[in-house]
Amino acid sequence: MNKKEILSKQEHRPFPLPKIPWAMQQTWKDLLFLHYKAPIDTLRRHVPDELEIDLFEGGCWVGLTPFKMRDVRFRFLPPIPTASNFLELNFRTYVKMNGRPGIFFFSLDASSGLSALGARLGAYLPYFAADMTVEEKDGWFRFKSARRSDPSAAFDVKYKPEPPVFEAAPGSLEGWFVERYCLFQETAKGKYIEIDIHHLKWLLQTAEVKIARNWVPKAHGIDLPGEKPLAHFAAVQEVLVWPPKVVVPRQGLPGN
Repeated sequence: MNKKEILSKQEHRPFPLPKIPWAMQQTWKDLLFLHYKAPIDTLRRHVPDELEIDLFEGGCWVGLTPFKMRDVRFRFLPPIPTASNFLELNFRTYVKMNGRPGIFFFSLDASSGLSALGARLGAYLPYFAADMTVEEKDGWFRFKSARRSDPSAAFDVKYKPEPPVFEAAPGSLEGWFVERYCLFQETAKGKYIEIDIHHLKWLLQTAEVKIARNWVPKAHGIDLPGEKPLAHFAAVQEVLVWPPKVVVPRQGLPGN
């Protein structure tokens, strides 16, 4: 799908596109969305104070998403060898800043050390280099990750998409999880940056999962509840990414 077609469809977004041009393109493939409900007091200790934890019907959630990153390149530039196609696993929660819903990342593990370093330096994101593999057999994906700097941050999950394919209904929990178009992070100097993205609406499927190891949350001091997570699959998403920008939290907004 060409970029003009992606940009022509914006009615599903909760806020307008940035006025400046996009800077990077990415293709995400074979994604698993693994979601757990989490105690808000636990998350509050790990999310910067200026970010409001977003709630769905009074509950807050964390998500882990393993996927294949493909065709990563800056606009008008060729792909960078070893940094264009790699595997990624992110661990996140859902927040608001200045009333705008977005994502906050506790960590992002990547099989490309160059990409991890570049994203840390250029976009202030908490990337870590990891040894990662993904195998496909009989409709199942098996995604394994071990962080090089901390082997306890390990992940080993099998997942299989189930029919049918669907778009999340407006106001649904599934839509609340995935239809988010920016992220917020705190820099080492205590400033906040926003990175905007754009893509078409997600096409989702439910997923069957078998979890051998899911130790990434505990490596960040977050104990997950024992109940079975919600699991969804998406085959592909083409994404446009804007440059990071500094944002200033407005005073007097409700917090939690």
